[in-house]
Amino acid sequence: KNNLRKVSNAMRRCGFVGRLNTSDLRSGNPTPVLRLVQFLLSESSRHVAMAVATSGFVFYSKPLDRRLCEDAFRAASSVFDYRPRLTPSQFMSDGFVEHKLMFVTVLASKCHDLHLAKERERQLASVKVKA
Repeated sequence: KNNLRKVSNAMRRCGFVGRLNTSDLRSGNPTPVLRLVQFLLSESSRHVAMAVATSGFVFYSKPLDRRLCEDAFRAASSVFDYRPRLTPSQFMSDGFVEHKLMFVTVLASKCHDLHLAKERERQLASVKVKA
């Protein structure tokens, strides 16, 4: 229950405005969790989407299947230097609910941190230097 609250808070920080269906997330079915991962990597922030795309990954309008899961794990490793304990095979199986929720929470936190860092860079670049 605590991890559901963490996922909810992390997703809200990343701009997710929809309502999380906690019973779907709790069921162990990977599809609702993959929807959140897809949102984080493609829609949560233009900075995140750009970093992901620059690394060679595209998540927008992809089917929620094993390939998206494997690409998400590769993107997490490549873009965020994050290697979860959960494997893509475990993620796609029923079960491992807590590990899936922890993966989403950490990924959302890393996406949010990247967005804030890129926004700070953009703001600093737009400030004119006084001579």
